[in-house]
Amino acid sequence: MIRLAQLIKTLVLTFGLLLLASAMAISYTVQVIAVSSEITALELLSQLSDQGYPSYLIRVATPEGPVFRIRVGSFANRSAAAKYAEAMSDVLDSAPSPALADGIPENLSPLEAELVDSFSSTERLEVLPWQGEVAFRSQPKSFSEQAHYRVVDITEFDAWKAVPQEDGSIIRVYSHYLWSEKWTILTETERAGERLEALKLISDALGLTPTQLEAFEFKPINSRPFLVLVDKFNPVTQTSVLLKAVGQPETGLSSFGPDIIWLDQKEIKLTDIKPQFEPTPSTQGEGIFEIPNNYKVKADGLFIQVTTQDPQKIWRAAAGRPLWLRENWLIASYNQELLLYKFK
Repeated sequence: MIRLAQLIKTLVLTFGLLLLASAMAISYTVQVIAVSSEITALELLSQLSDQGYPSYLIRVATPEGPVFRIRVGSFANRSAAAKYAEAMSDVLDSAPSPALADGIPENLSPLEAELVDSFSSTERLEVLPWQGEVAFRSQPKSFSEQAHYRVVDITEFDAWKAVPQEDGSIIRVYSHYLWSEKWTILTETERAGERLEALKLISDALGLTPTQLEAFEFKPINSRPFLVLVDKFNPVTQTSVLLKAVGQPETGLSSFGPDIIWLDQKEIKLTDIKPQFEPTPSTQGEGIFEIPNNYKVKADGLFIQVTTQDPQKIWRAAAGRPLWLRENWLIASYNQELLLYKFK
């Protein structure tokens, strides 16, 4: 009985891992049109291929007869497929739309585009040097919120300012909210309770009294009150240590937050990082970039054309005009947006 139970447990675990692997491997495509005529389908397929679209055909049996679905591309997530479909023109009055992929031909798209993030014209995007890597820093131009940092393939977090250290850690200046995210459904009594509990916990860590800490509270209208704190964050272990410093409300909020007052701790100089690149949706350029012995990207109408080196293959891989490329990360402009892609 024990062996049988162990066997069942092993089978269940194995099945669960297979489902997880399958879910992680899901790709998306763009459904262009479905027609009942195979001749029409093959003609449309040829036209799309001639225009640079990685197109393919799926034959589906129905009670009324076979239906031929014309599809384009292979994408790592739905948002990349949706942006691609938006950039395409209608085909025989049929609007392309994203769809779960099945039956994608092998090597149709050697690199799959994942749309990691998009930024409107009201946001500022910077590419920062980061201890041999790069980080993307995005923030509303109004400075109404702290920035979002994405360190490539390593970590992401929100902070007013973040500076990498030689030991691999990151010093962050960030907002610590005194109400939880569900604050809109809390009563005034519940909000007051959360606030006092947070003040006491943080004041103990900083060596202050809750009353002393109240002097550093930011109180925006129609939003959550917060403190601006500083910590040392380890991106490997995802742990942090609170440093004895706090932001001063009277200095106001700039792009990098307020001025910091250091308590009974030696001040740590947080030097601003000069961006390597600061694109806007209207940024111009050649739109041609190459990773030696790997692949090349260039603008092709509303799309990013990719050419692989071995074997050589050319196709429209994603929507947008390439502005910046580093290994498998790419920034593109599309209409009034900036798109951050990761090629897989």
